[in-house]
Amino acid sequence: MTVIGTQAFWFLTRGTGAISLLMLTGVVVLGIAGSVGWASRRWPRFITQGLHRNLSLLAVAFLGVHVATAVFDSYAPIRWVDALVPFGASYRPVWLGLGAVGFDLLLALVVTSLVRVRLGYRSWKAIHWLAYACWPVALMHGLGTGSDTSTAWMLLLDSACVAAVVGAVWWRAYTVQPPQVLPRLAAFGATALGVVGIAAWLVAGPLAPGWARAAGTPAHTIAAGAQSASAQLPSSSSFSAQASQSANANGSVVLDIIGTLDTSSMPIEIVLDGTATSNGLSVQRGQVSLGTASTRYVGVIQTLSGGRIAARLTDDAGAIVDVNLTMQILDQAGTTQGTVHLTPAGSSV
Repeated sequence: MTVIGTQAFWFLTRGTGAISLLMLTGVVVLGIAGSVGWASRRWPRFITQGLHRNLSLLAVAFLGVHVATAVFDSYAPIRWVDALVPFGASYRPVWLGLGAVGFDLLLALVVTSLVRVRLGYRSWKAIHWLAYACWPVALMHGLGTGSDTSTAWMLLLDSACVAAVVGAVWWRAYTVQPPQVLPRLAAFGATALGVVGIAAWLVAGPLAPGWARAAGTPAHTIAAGAQSASAQLPSSSSFSAQASQSANANGSVVLDIIGTLDTSSMPIEIVLDGTATSNGLSVQRGQVSLGTASTRYVGVIQTLSGGRIAARLTDDAGAIVDVNLTMQILDQAGTTQGTVHLTPAGSSV
């Protein structure tokens, strides 16, 4: 029951986090649409205002579930106070702290909206615009600490959210009356530079190996995750693959063998780089990778003799797996078959 409960919290945390980002994106876009004054006969302005307000409340509800499940999940040492007081957590303090900042800003928006009459329009408006900062803060929180950041579907979702907000900002800058060239160019340039900066940081940070450690994940948490991840690997399996050959600019030959394990459908790829000889390929170096983008083990080939390969693979969480495989290319079309034996070798934290 404990394992099932922990998995449920983990899935809920991931799901509500992604949905919250979508909702916050909608809140920002609707807020900008309202400030522009956009309306039509089929879509009166009061619909935009009402949807903006209700979506904000719904986003707070989903964020509440997101925070609660993250605290209840025993994998990461997150306390209730960490959800409200930023940058004091032992688990990824900067990126978790950004989530706390975004949550606080959104709470400030909701609370001040409820007491708007007593607060005064100017004060409410200032806090209201400040609360828009919760969207980029939430985006960076998700990219920095989300477990799905490197997956294709999450990258697509993040890209769509960024495109929607950037498009809305450009629309707002373009419709400012009277037209002001410098503020318009500043808005265009700032958002473009922001997108490029986030993309560059994403490649060098969350999408690069070792991010879990660099982000501030405690060593014991990485070790626990490494043991759990390596335990899910099969101890041995046959595999089927397809080999293809290509030439590098420096004259070397690359043999790329891509397939799946028969027992688990887990992807496996073997890349051999060497020089062509009369007897085939003289390999100088090689690499083996196993798994998908979310849990991917990668390592260089340590020994190669005939069709026998030994390598030590490591994933982003620090799990180490020793791989011993045999393979044979059956025909000129590159049809390949083989067997692989996997042995967890501990963890590197």
